[in-house]
Amino acid sequence: MKHLCLCVLALLGIAAAGCARGDLAPQAITGVTLIDGTPNPPLSPANIVVERGRVVAAGPRESVPIPKDAEKIDGRGLFVFPLDPNQPIRVGADANLLLLNVNPALEQNYLKYVSGRMEIGRWTQYPAHAQSQ
Repeated sequence: MKHLCLCVLALLGIAAAGCARGDLAPQAITGVTLIDGTPNPPLSPANIVVERGRVVAAGPRESVPIPKDAEKIDGRGLFVFPLDPNQPIRVGADANLLLLNVNPALEQNYLKYVSGRMEIGRWTQYPAHAQSQ
């Protein structure tokens, strides 16, 4: 029984370490058109950096550096929009994002065009049309 408990604890530790890397590692979505859910005009090309489930930077590509250890998602041609339009994308907020193949301001049924979905920094639908760099 003691050995079984030790094995279970070891497996849980390995699983937690694997999950932590995916959840905690910085991620960068590059070259997207950012529609942040505020009255601000769309921004393109833009970068968004997510770490530990939160947006740590979002803005013009030139002013948002990409961490060297970040997983990079090439979002050229895609639009990023808040998962909940009532919760704008802002630094410090939970990273709840939609990557869309259409401009949600122009397409009423934009949810039919979801390429990727991120909830609190985790991809629940990995970007289908984006390229990992």
